[in-house]
Amino acid sequence: MITILRKHSRWLMIVIAILAMPFCLYFVRTDWMSALRSNTAGKLYGHDISAIEIERGGRLFQLARNLGMSEFLTELLGQWHPQHAKTQSEAEHEAGQEFAIDLMILRHEAEALGIRPTTAEIAAVVTKIRAFRSDAGSFDLKKYNDIVQNALGPLGFSEAQIEELAGDQIRLDRVKELVSTGVTVSQAESRTTFEQIYSKFEVSVVRFKTSDVANEVKISDDEIAKYYEGAKEQLKSEEKRKVQFVALSLSEAEKKLTGKERIDALQKLSDKANDVAQALAEKNADFAVVAVKFQLPVKTTGDFSQARTGSISCISPESPRRDL
Repeated sequence: MITILRKHSRWLMIVIAILAMPFCLYFVRTDWMSALRSNTAGKLYGHDISAIEIERGGRLFQLARNLGMSEFLTELLGQWHPQHAKTQSEAEHEAGQEFAIDLMILRHEAEALGIRPTTAEIAAVVTKIRAFRSDAGSFDLKKYNDIVQNALGPLGFSEAQIEELAGDQIRLDRVKELVSTGVTVSQAESRTTFEQIYSKFEVSVVRFKTSDVANEVKISDDEIAKYYEGAKEQLKSEEKRKVQFVALSLSEAEKKLTGKERIDALQKLSDKANDVAQALAEKNADFAVVAVKFQLPVKTTGDFSQARTGSISCISPESPRRDL
Protein backbone atom coordinates (compact mmCIF):
# COMPACT_ATOMS: atom_id res chain seq x y z
CA MET A 1 0.00 0.00 0.00
CA ILE A 2 2.80 2.36 0.93
CA THR A 3 4.59 1.50 -2.29
CA ILE A 4 1.48 2.41 -4.30
CA LEU A 5 1.15 5.74 -2.48
CA ARG A 6 4.81 6.58 -3.10
CA LYS A 7 4.46 5.64 -6.75
CA HIS A 8 1.44 7.90 -7.27
CA SER A 9 2.36 10.60 -4.72
CA ARG A 10 2.58 13.37 -7.34
CA TRP A 11 -0.92 12.70 -8.64
CA LEU A 12 -2.26 12.39 -5.09
CA MET A 13 -0.82 15.80 -4.20
CA ILE A 14 -2.45 17.34 -7.27
CA VAL A 15 -5.83 15.79 -6.39
CA ILE A 16 -5.55 16.95 -2.75
CA ALA A 17 -4.63 20.48 -3.87
CA ILE A 18 -7.60 20.59 -6.24
CA LEU A 19 -9.95 19.40 -3.47
CA ALA A 20 -8.48 21.84 -0.94
CA MET A 21 -8.93 24.94 -3.10
CA PRO A 22 -12.78 25.03 -2.89
CA PHE A 23 -12.61 24.61 0.89
CA CYS A 24 -10.12 27.47 1.20
CA LEU A 25 -12.27 29.73 -0.95
CA TYR A 26 -15.40 28.83 0.99
CA PHE A 27 -14.12 29.01 4.55
CA VAL A 28 -11.56 31.81 4.13
CA ARG A 29 -13.98 34.45 2.90
CA THR A 30 -12.97 37.89 1.71
CA ASP A 31 -15.49 40.69 1.50
CA TRP A 32 -14.59 41.85 -2.00
CA MET A 33 -17.47 44.30 -2.12
CA SER A 34 -16.31 45.99 1.09
CA ALA A 35 -12.87 46.41 -0.41
CA LEU A 36 -14.37 47.96 -3.51
CA ARG A 37 -16.68 50.19 -1.50
CA SER A 38 -13.74 51.44 0.53
CA ASN A 39 -12.53 53.21 -2.61
CA THR A 40 -14.53 56.34 -1.80
CA ALA A 41 -14.81 59.17 -4.29
CA GLY A 42 -16.14 61.74 -1.82
CA LYS A 43 -18.89 62.49 0.69
CA LEU A 44 -22.47 63.63 0.18
CA TYR A 45 -24.95 64.38 2.98
CA GLY A 46 -22.47 62.90 5.44
CA HIS A 47 -22.20 59.55 3.62
CA ASP A 48 -19.29 58.16 1.63
CA ILE A 49 -19.75 57.91 -2.14
CA SER A 50 -17.92 54.96 -3.65
CA ALA A 51 -16.28 54.94 -7.05
CA ILE A 52 -18.69 52.14 -8.00
CA GLU A 53 -21.68 54.42 -7.40
CA ILE A 54 -20.12 57.16 -9.52
CA GLU A 55 -19.35 54.67 -12.29
CA ARG A 56 -22.93 53.35 -12.21
CA GLY A 57 -24.26 56.90 -12.41
CA GLY A 58 -22.06 57.43 -15.47
CA ARG A 59 -23.61 54.39 -17.14
CA LEU A 60 -27.08 55.74 -16.31
CA PHE A 61 -26.02 58.97 -18.01
CA GLN A 62 -25.07 56.99 -21.11
CA LEU A 63 -28.40 55.13 -21.03
CA ALA A 64 -30.34 58.40 -20.74
CA ARG A 65 -28.47 59.70 -23.80
CA ASN A 66 -29.25 56.53 -25.74
CA LEU A 67 -32.94 56.86 -24.83
CA GLY A 68 -33.06 60.43 -26.11
CA MET A 69 -33.75 62.01 -22.70
CA SER A 70 -31.83 65.15 -23.67
CA GLU A 71 -34.21 67.56 -21.92
CA PHE A 72 -33.89 65.61 -18.67
CA LEU A 73 -30.09 65.64 -18.90
CA THR A 74 -29.96 69.35 -19.72
CA GLU A 75 -32.22 70.32 -16.81
CA LEU A 76 -30.39 68.12 -14.33
CA LEU A 77 -26.88 69.22 -15.33
CA GLY A 78 -27.96 72.85 -15.63
CA GLN A 79 -25.12 75.24 -16.50
CA TRP A 80 -22.41 72.64 -15.90
CA HIS A 81 -19.36 72.64 -18.19
CA PRO A 82 -16.33 70.30 -18.26
CA GLN A 83 -13.56 71.55 -15.99
CA HIS A 84 -10.57 69.35 -16.83
CA ALA A 85 -11.49 67.43 -20.00
CA LYS A 86 -9.31 67.90 -23.07
CA THR A 87 -11.03 65.45 -25.41
CA GLN A 88 -14.64 64.59 -26.20
CA SER A 89 -14.28 61.23 -24.46
CA GLU A 90 -12.95 62.87 -21.29
CA ALA A 91 -15.76 65.44 -21.40
CA GLU A 92 -18.39 62.68 -21.61
CA HIS A 93 -16.74 60.85 -18.72
CA GLU A 94 -16.71 64.02 -16.61
CA ALA A 95 -20.35 64.70 -17.52
CA GLY A 96 -21.25 61.19 -16.37
CA GLN A 97 -19.61 61.81 -13.00
CA GLU A 98 -21.45 65.11 -12.58
CA PHE A 99 -24.71 63.44 -13.57
CA ALA A 100 -24.17 60.71 -10.96
CA ILE A 101 -23.73 63.28 -8.17
CA ASP A 102 -26.64 65.44 -9.33
CA LEU A 103 -28.84 62.34 -9.49
CA MET A 104 -28.00 61.46 -5.87
CA ILE A 105 -28.87 65.01 -4.80
CA LEU A 106 -32.16 64.90 -6.73
CA ARG A 107 -33.21 61.62 -5.14
CA HIS A 108 -32.24 62.77 -1.64
CA GLU A 109 -34.14 66.05 -1.89
CA ALA A 110 -37.17 64.40 -3.53
CA GLU A 111 -37.33 61.88 -0.69
CA ALA A 112 -37.12 64.70 1.86
CA LEU A 113 -40.02 66.46 0.11
CA GLY A 114 -42.10 63.29 0.08
CA ILE A 115 -41.98 62.87 -3.72
CA ARG A 116 -42.42 59.17 -4.56
CA PRO A 117 -43.41 58.30 -8.16
CA THR A 118 -46.06 55.59 -8.49
CA THR A 119 -45.88 52.62 -10.85
CA ALA A 120 -48.59 54.10 -13.07
CA GLU A 121 -46.75 57.43 -13.32
CA ILE A 122 -43.48 55.69 -14.23
CA ALA A 123 -45.22 53.60 -16.90
CA ALA A 124 -46.75 56.75 -18.41
CA VAL A 125 -43.32 58.42 -18.65
CA VAL A 126 -41.73 55.31 -20.19
CA THR A 127 -44.27 55.34 -23.04
CA LYS A 128 -43.30 58.98 -23.78
CA ILE A 129 -39.53 58.41 -24.01
CA ARG A 130 -38.34 59.44 -27.47
CA ALA A 131 -36.45 56.21 -28.22
CA PHE A 132 -39.65 54.16 -27.81
CA ARG A 133 -41.89 56.24 -30.03
CA SER A 134 -42.79 55.50 -33.63
CA ASP A 135 -42.74 57.96 -36.51
CA ALA A 136 -46.41 58.64 -35.79
CA GLY A 137 -45.55 59.61 -32.22
CA SER A 138 -47.15 56.63 -30.45
CA PHE A 139 -45.45 54.08 -28.20
CA ASP A 140 -43.71 51.38 -30.28
CA LEU A 141 -43.40 48.10 -28.37
CA LYS A 142 -41.02 46.70 -30.99
CA LYS A 143 -38.54 49.53 -30.43
CA TYR A 144 -38.84 49.05 -26.68
CA ASN A 145 -38.09 45.31 -26.91
CA ASP A 146 -35.20 45.94 -29.31
CA ILE A 147 -33.52 48.37 -26.89
CA VAL A 148 -34.16 46.07 -23.91
CA GLN A 149 -32.58 43.11 -25.71
CA ASN A 150 -29.65 44.86 -27.38
CA ALA A 151 -28.79 48.16 -25.65
CA LEU A 152 -29.10 47.39 -21.93
CA GLY A 153 -26.85 44.34 -21.72
CA PRO A 154 -23.58 46.10 -22.67
CA LEU A 155 -24.24 48.66 -19.91
CA GLY A 156 -25.00 45.95 -17.34
CA PHE A 157 -28.59 47.12 -17.01
CA SER A 158 -32.11 45.73 -17.36
CA GLU A 159 -35.61 47.14 -17.77
CA ALA A 160 -35.45 48.27 -14.13
CA GLN A 161 -32.96 51.01 -15.02
CA ILE A 162 -35.32 52.41 -17.67
CA GLU A 163 -38.01 52.66 -14.98
CA GLU A 164 -35.39 54.16 -12.65
CA LEU A 165 -34.67 56.99 -15.08
CA ALA A 166 -38.39 57.53 -15.68
CA GLY A 167 -38.86 57.90 -11.92
CA ASP A 168 -36.02 60.42 -11.82
CA GLN A 169 -37.71 62.40 -14.58
CA ILE A 170 -40.87 62.58 -12.44
CA ARG A 171 -38.87 63.62 -9.36
CA LEU A 172 -37.18 66.43 -11.29
CA ASP A 173 -40.49 67.71 -12.68
CA ARG A 174 -42.10 67.71 -9.22
CA VAL A 175 -39.17 69.53 -7.62
CA LYS A 176 -39.29 72.14 -10.41
CA GLU A 177 -43.00 72.66 -9.75
CA LEU A 178 -42.38 73.21 -6.04
CA VAL A 179 -39.47 75.59 -6.63
CA SER A 180 -41.25 77.63 -9.30
CA THR A 181 -44.53 77.93 -7.40
CA GLY A 182 -45.15 81.63 -6.81
CA VAL A 183 -46.28 83.15 -3.51
CA THR A 184 -48.80 85.97 -3.83
CA VAL A 185 -48.50 88.75 -1.27
CA SER A 186 -51.54 90.98 -0.86
CA GLN A 187 -51.28 94.75 -1.15
CA ALA A 188 -52.31 95.18 2.48
CA GLU A 189 -49.51 92.86 3.68
CA SER A 190 -46.98 94.71 1.53
CA ARG A 191 -48.11 98.08 2.90
CA THR A 192 -48.02 96.85 6.51
CA THR A 193 -44.52 95.44 6.10
CA PHE A 194 -43.31 98.62 4.39
CA GLU A 195 -44.72 100.81 7.14
CA GLN A 196 -43.14 98.69 9.87
CA ILE A 197 -39.72 99.03 8.26
CA TYR A 198 -39.72 102.54 6.78
CA SER A 199 -42.49 104.56 8.47
CA LYS A 200 -41.61 107.48 10.78
CA PHE A 201 -43.36 108.56 13.96
CA GLU A 202 -43.69 112.09 15.25
CA VAL A 203 -43.86 112.36 19.03
CA SER A 204 -44.71 115.45 21.08
CA VAL A 205 -43.64 115.74 24.70
CA VAL A 206 -45.13 118.01 27.35
CA ARG A 207 -43.01 118.46 30.47
CA PHE A 208 -44.39 119.70 33.79
CA LYS A 209 -43.62 119.43 37.48
CA THR A 210 -45.91 117.31 39.62
CA SER A 211 -45.60 119.77 42.50
CA ASP A 212 -47.05 122.58 40.36
CA VAL A 213 -50.36 120.78 39.78
CA ALA A 214 -50.64 118.42 42.79
CA ASN A 215 -52.35 121.02 44.98
CA GLU A 216 -54.78 122.05 42.27
CA VAL A 217 -55.96 118.52 41.38
CA LYS A 218 -58.67 117.22 43.67
CA ILE A 219 -59.66 113.54 43.39
CA SER A 220 -62.90 112.53 45.07
CA ASP A 221 -63.70 109.16 46.62
CA ASP A 222 -66.28 108.54 43.90
CA GLU A 223 -63.62 108.97 41.21
CA ILE A 224 -61.32 106.57 43.05
CA ALA A 225 -64.12 104.00 43.39
CA LYS A 226 -65.04 104.40 39.71
CA TYR A 227 -61.44 103.92 38.62
CA TYR A 228 -61.09 100.88 40.86
CA GLU A 229 -64.22 99.25 39.44
CA GLY A 230 -62.94 99.77 35.92
CA ALA A 231 -59.41 98.49 36.58
CA LYS A 232 -59.87 95.97 39.38
CA GLU A 233 -59.18 92.99 37.10
CA GLN A 234 -55.69 94.36 36.43
CA LEU A 235 -55.15 95.27 40.09
CA LYS A 236 -55.72 91.78 41.45
CA SER A 237 -52.68 90.16 42.96
CA GLU A 238 -51.92 86.48 42.57
CA GLU A 239 -53.81 84.21 44.95
CA LYS A 240 -51.63 82.93 47.77
CA ARG A 241 -52.13 80.45 50.57
CA LYS A 242 -50.36 78.82 53.50
CA VAL A 243 -50.48 75.25 54.78
CA GLN A 244 -50.42 73.84 58.30
CA PHE A 245 -48.70 70.49 58.71
CA VAL A 246 -47.18 68.12 61.22
CA ALA A 247 -43.89 66.29 60.77
CA LEU A 248 -43.36 62.71 61.91
CA SER A 249 -39.66 61.93 61.97
CA LEU A 250 -37.10 59.97 63.93
CA SER A 251 -35.42 61.64 66.86
CA GLU A 252 -31.69 62.28 66.76
CA ALA A 253 -31.08 59.22 68.95
CA GLU A 254 -33.33 57.01 66.78
CA LYS A 255 -31.55 58.13 63.60
CA LYS A 256 -28.37 56.51 64.94
CA LEU A 257 -30.02 53.11 65.43
CA THR A 258 -29.19 50.25 63.08
CA GLY A 259 -30.52 46.83 62.25
CA LYS A 260 -33.65 45.54 63.96
CA GLU A 261 -33.82 48.46 66.40
CA ARG A 262 -34.04 50.96 63.54
CA ILE A 263 -36.69 48.85 61.81
CA ASP A 264 -38.75 48.77 65.04
CA ALA A 265 -38.47 52.55 65.41
CA LEU A 266 -39.60 53.08 61.81
CA GLN A 267 -42.49 50.68 62.31
CA LYS A 268 -43.70 52.59 65.38
CA LEU A 269 -43.48 55.83 63.42
CA SER A 270 -45.42 54.28 60.56
CA ASP A 271 -48.14 53.03 62.92
CA LYS A 272 -48.44 56.47 64.46
CA ALA A 273 -48.74 58.03 61.00
CA ASN A 274 -51.58 55.64 60.17
CA ASP A 275 -53.35 56.53 63.43
CA VAL A 276 -53.07 60.24 62.63
CA ALA A 277 -54.38 59.69 59.10
CA GLN A 278 -57.38 57.72 60.39
CA ALA A 279 -58.17 60.38 62.98
CA LEU A 280 -58.11 63.10 60.32
CA ALA A 281 -60.36 61.00 58.08
CA GLU A 282 -63.16 60.96 60.66
CA LYS A 283 -66.16 63.24 60.17
CA ASN A 284 -65.75 66.81 61.49
CA ALA A 285 -62.13 66.10 62.44
CA ASP A 286 -60.13 69.15 63.55
CA PHE A 287 -56.50 69.23 62.48
CA ALA A 288 -55.31 71.20 65.53
CA VAL A 289 -57.16 68.90 67.94
CA VAL A 290 -55.72 65.77 66.30
CA ALA A 291 -52.23 67.26 66.48
CA VAL A 292 -52.61 67.96 70.20
CA LYS A 293 -53.99 64.45 70.80
CA PHE A 294 -50.90 62.84 69.27
CA GLN A 295 -48.55 65.43 70.75
CA LEU A 296 -47.42 66.71 67.35
CA PRO A 297 -46.33 70.34 66.96
CA VAL A 298 -48.20 72.17 64.19
CA LYS A 299 -46.05 74.06 61.71
CA THR A 300 -47.16 76.61 59.11
CA THR A 301 -45.59 77.31 55.74
CA GLY A 302 -45.02 80.77 54.35
CA ASP A 303 -47.36 82.28 51.77
CA PHE A 304 -46.99 80.70 48.33
CA SER A 305 -48.82 80.93 45.02
CA GLN A 306 -49.95 78.21 42.67
CA ALA A 307 -47.07 78.96 40.32
CA ARG A 308 -44.48 78.78 43.09
CA THR A 309 -45.30 76.26 45.77
CA GLY A 310 -43.26 76.06 48.91
CA SER A 311 -41.65 72.92 50.29
CA ILE A 312 -44.20 71.29 52.60
CA SER A 313 -44.07 68.03 54.53
CA CYS A 314 -46.69 65.32 54.50
CA ILE A 315 -47.34 62.11 56.41
CA SER A 316 -46.47 58.88 54.61
CA PRO A 317 -46.62 55.34 56.04
CA GLU A 318 -43.61 54.34 53.93
CA SER A 319 -41.46 57.36 54.67
CA PRO A 320 -41.99 59.28 57.96
CA ARG A 321 -41.26 62.58 56.21
CA ARG A 322 -41.34 63.54 52.58
CA ASP A 323 -41.05 66.92 50.88
CA LEU A 324 -43.56 67.85 48.17
